[in-house]
Amino acid sequence: MLHVETRAFEAPDADLYVELARRAFEAVPLSQRQRDTVERVAHLHGSANPAGRAFVAIARVDGRGVGHLSGLPAHHLGRDGIRRIGWQVGCFVVDPAVQRQGVGRGLVEALSRELAARTADFVYTFPNPRSLPVFERHGYQPVGRAATRIALGRRHRAERSGAVLLAGGFEARPIDAAAARTVLAALDAAPTEPGNFVRDPAWFAWRFLEPAVAPAYRFAHLVHPRHGQHVVAIAEHAFRGVRFSVLADACPALSARTLPGAVRCAASLGASRFVYFTTNLPAISTGFTALGSRIPARLDPRPVEFLALPGDSIDVRELGTASILTADWMGF
Repeated sequence: MLHVETRAFEAPDADLYVELARRAFEAVPLSQRQRDTVERVAHLHGSANPAGRAFVAIARVDGRGVGHLSGLPAHHLGRDGIRRIGWQVGCFVVDPAVQRQGVGRGLVEALSRELAARTADFVYTFPNPRSLPVFERHGYQPVGRAATRIALGRRHRAERSGAVLLAGGFEARPIDAAAARTVLAALDAAPTEPGNFVRDPAWFAWRFLEPAVAPAYRFAHLVHPRHGQHVVAIAEHAFRGVRFSVLADACPALSARTLPGAVRCAASLGASRFVYFTTNLPAISTGFTALGSRIPARLDPRPVEFLALPGDSIDVRELGTASILTADWMGF
């Protein structure tokens, strides 16, 4: 008999998720599989998150864990100036032995009901194509989409100082996680623009720089005389035999003016001259061809569809204008 429990995340939930994901993705090409570790999942779901501990839905059949879904909290600054918690629903996995038996529906229904009851908060998700229908059946509405692009940049030889000079007046230098923390501490980060998720130095350090997560990334210090300084996180993946760099994120948050520099930085200091990134920043819609070619949806291994659950705390249409920059293929 199926039983779904909802509660705050506990450390053993990370082991269950990683084991279920390993079994569920065995039939998926290696390049498209989740790369989460128990340590990483436990860190991202735990109390180190500046917005608080995650909430989970755990499905059991005859006492055996067969499904996992979680809501990860994030701070969002509304256009009205009010800071709210948005719950990103993800890490959705069902044991292959019980798929197509209502387990997934039960997880989404239970966790959505639990989180939607927090009337001061809101609920959203970036589902993969297989999960999209089950969220839509439970009332989630599309609020936005981010285009995915591949850029081919140049590899630059470092100067004696270790710096790499990039087009557009940008300068980049490879750094480790400890140095990234030092740079973040010295940054004069601009406040979050209303209508966006809060991605400040505390968020960036939790998301990328802790020992449980940092080994998955390369880091760079990006500097421009007018646009200031950024810490850039770069991941690495391969798809259909092609190795490429991934522009995961940056702090302070990138703008249409600084995105080109971050892309060039990833091309020069990442794993490959090919840079994969997904964004809805205005530079894309205005035809900034230096940022590469858009990937057709049918060929995109990780399209970004933004869905939200309607509620009283925020107009879901407002969420569609929030800046999105994500190309990190791990669970969140």
